[in-house]
Amino acid sequence: MSYKAKLLFNSLLVFASISHVHASDEPVNVDSVGSYSYFSFGMESVSYEERLKDSVSAFGREIPFSIVTDGQVSSPTIRTGGLYHVTDTFDFSMDSSATFAPTADDEIWIMNIDLPEMNISGTNDVQKNDFTFTDATTTGLIQFKYTEHLRFAAGAEFAMHTFKRSNITSLSQLVTVDASYTEEVVANINLLTGLVYESGALVNSENMFSAKALIGLPVWTDVLNSVNSDVSFNETGGYNFLTEARYTFKFKKGFNLGFFATYRLTERELQTKTLVTDMDGSDIKRKVSIPAATTSAFALGLSVAWDL
Repeated sequence: MSYKAKLLFNSLLVFASISHVHASDEPVNVDSVGSYSYFSFGMESVSYEERLKDSVSAFGREIPFSIVTDGQVSSPTIRTGGLYHVTDTFDFSMDSSATFAPTADDEIWIMNIDLPEMNISGTNDVQKNDFTFTDATTTGLIQFKYTEHLRFAAGAEFAMHTFKRSNITSLSQLVTVDASYTEEVVANINLLTGLVYESGALVNSENMFSAKALIGLPVWTDVLNSVNSDVSFNETGGYNFLTEARYTFKFKKGFNLGFFATYRLTERELQTKTLVTDMDGSDIKRKVSIPAATTSAFALGLSVAWDL
């Protein structure tokens, strides 16, 4: 297990320990948390990094290189959903998030390569472009009640993330710009599991605290890039980790106002395909890759919640 995966796993254990201690102090007879809905609006800051290590044949030898991108953008986000009481054993929750009016910011591509023949060595900025990120995610969870407040959750997430690059500019003779605009769409179905905490029934509380910590693994993936629109990447490596919390205060009976915060980390593994093209009776091989990538997103904003 990688260092990051261990860190995420340990975070879940800490969350479980804290929640269990709180739950053990509760009276045996507690009111049902019940059903509620919420609407949230805020700003989401997204950091995106792609990583690729490969080699190129030049000057009669194989020359290794690495490329890393550095991009960050902030856009408004809308989040809606709710908790729905089913039985004394389990509840069901549905949550959705979407980017509203995405904005653009700079992204830099950094290459590390040694080419003494061209007087190039070390780390060099080789490309600059505008970058936008759009999220559209829907999550459904079955929440099994360890207590009325502490729940074990399992479910699925349907996520689509769109990365757009425009105004692409070469900063080095190492990179040739073939297009001024590219788009990559990543669609995933992720299986999720984790912990959920609900402080109490919204209609009977002066304030309400709700929190989730979830780990997900992709079971279906489709990555499509406009540069190679004839190639679809479907490997399901990687993982994602999500934490979110919402704290609201009673405005009037059954209606609360407050704040929310979420953090999401998504890791994608390298995918490579070799394409064979017939040109004048000769097979020309071409390697196409989707780099390993890390997407981290932090959102903060206002939230309203109401009893159902």
